[in-house]
Amino acid sequence: FLTGNGRFVFSFAFRSAEYRRLVRLTTPSLLGAIIYQVTILLPGMLGSYFGTGYISMMTYANQMISIFQVLLITNLMSMVYPNLSRSFSHSVEVGRVKFVQYLKLFFMIVMPVVALMIVIGHEVIAILFERGNFDSTSSHQVFYFSPISATGATA
Repeated sequence: FLTGNGRFVFSFAFRSAEYRRLVRLTTPSLLGAIIYQVTILLPGMLGSYFGTGYISMMTYANQMISIFQVLLITNLMSMVYPNLSRSFSHSVEVGRVKFVQYLKLFFMIVMPVVALMIVIGHEVIAILFERGNFDSTSSHQVFYFSPISATGATA
């Protein structure tokens, strides 16, 4: 903000109700981002102690989870969010009802996909990544690293 002598001075009202509301609204997103970054950083740090190739395997597992996250979850959210937003702006109660409906829909779509990935995940990884020095043993290890990456996707 411009003062009388032509200098800019920034001031923040940390105790205002608007600021506190903003912090409350952004905290879940911030925590999700922190958890995601930790799930990327921690396996990389731990993988460096295991030996050659483990960081690559964790990277491949993270790519598998990211494919699932981008193709399914993000697209579903981009379709649902505007409707949910309108519902909450109309009435909180209507928004809650819609939220529960959409949550059930997400579980009905995501759970079979997760079950399918558990059943045929190893084969999918083999099709996508097996070539050269990346053999069946490597794809099996990537399959076992996938749940570690999945914890970050839920954030």
